[in-house]
Amino acid sequence: MIPQILRKTSNYFIINKYIYLLIFICLIQIFLAGQADLTNYDPNHDVVSYRKMAIAFPSIDYSVGKPFAHRLLSPWLVGLLFNDIDLGFSIFNALFSILFIITLFYFLKQNNTSERIAFFVTAAFIFNRYFIPGFAYEPYRFADVLSNLMLLLSLIFIVKRKYLLVLILSFVGILTKENVIAIVPVGLVFILINDQKKELLKFAISSVILIAVFVTMRFLLPIEQGISLTQAFAENWIKLFTPEALIKQFFFAFNPLFLIPLFSYKQFFAFNKNNLHWFVLLIFVLFASLFGEDKERLMFAYTPIYYLFISVLFQKLEDTLKIKTTTLIAVLVLCWIANLHHIWGLIKLPSREISVAFTIAGGMIMLIIFLSLIKERKSIN
Repeated sequence: MIPQILRKTSNYFIINKYIYLLIFICLIQIFLAGQADLTNYDPNHDVVSYRKMAIAFPSIDYSVGKPFAHRLLSPWLVGLLFNDIDLGFSIFNALFSILFIITLFYFLKQNNTSERIAFFVTAAFIFNRYFIPGFAYEPYRFADVLSNLMLLLSLIFIVKRKYLLVLILSFVGILTKENVIAIVPVGLVFILINDQKKELLKFAISSVILIAVFVTMRFLLPIEQGISLTQAFAENWIKLFTPEALIKQFFFAFNPLFLIPLFSYKQFFAFNKNNLHWFVLLIFVLFASLFGEDKERLMFAYTPIYYLFISVLFQKLEDTLKIKTTTLIAVLVLCWIANLHHIWGLIKLPSREISVAFTIAGGMIMLIIFLSLIKERKSIN
């Protein structure tokens, strides 16, 4: 009895050790990101728009255009709870960034990843310049962090078949940003492939409620200025098929891990075949990117699945050869260096070209390390 209690206590502190380390790394990365000077921003920029909405709370600032004017929850939370709006955005962004990385850690563990590899992959995500550091630099965009946290939690609870909780989380998410509507096709496919006919009607009703909330907000808040969905599509869909956009969206968004799936394409196809609902999420994210510009940031909703796939690959290596701690640390250092940027960060690179060079070099070195681990595993077998 006593050894069992000691073992459980030991496991509790090991898991919490990883959580504390992730929080520490996240806070350091947020600090190193610095913060943007809003004086140089266009008055119609989303960052400026969210700030205006928070200042106007509880009123509506009708100078804010679409689609930002309908993303009420995050700026209103700041306006409700803080007199210092800028401080409020920074605190909320840091808080929800920490909650997101903790949730990502548990999501990886839920999908048969050890604490060690889950920690390693989550830390690699923290260093990705387009997400935690990028939102720390522009904390007024914490709607992205909050909405994608709600989406990730919904993905977790869909698998647990807690559909009422999924509805509540998605409701909060859709008041924050419209990307959470992705849970509708993902949930429907999950229910269908798992033959849960009894749950199908319940989830369909929940989906109708979410869509109704999405539509109702736009009727109750009729905004003329800004960019409509049709305008956004007309201006952005063709950009997706340019070489620059393809490279940004499918590769640089996952810097420096972006070459690994190319050399593990069979595993990637099998991963998607076994998890069709996650493949549906990828399709939805790609479809949604036809309406937006920042191709890397638009992949945020899919990052938990992408990093899960990376964790699956490294877990297989870990199960066979027990990856050296020094190797994992070296990879994380590489992730940090490869994600240095020329626009944000207390440590800035001198130019865009140098940023691209760091990204490409980081991706190639990462691939070499990964392939060397595969070679080492084969030699053991």
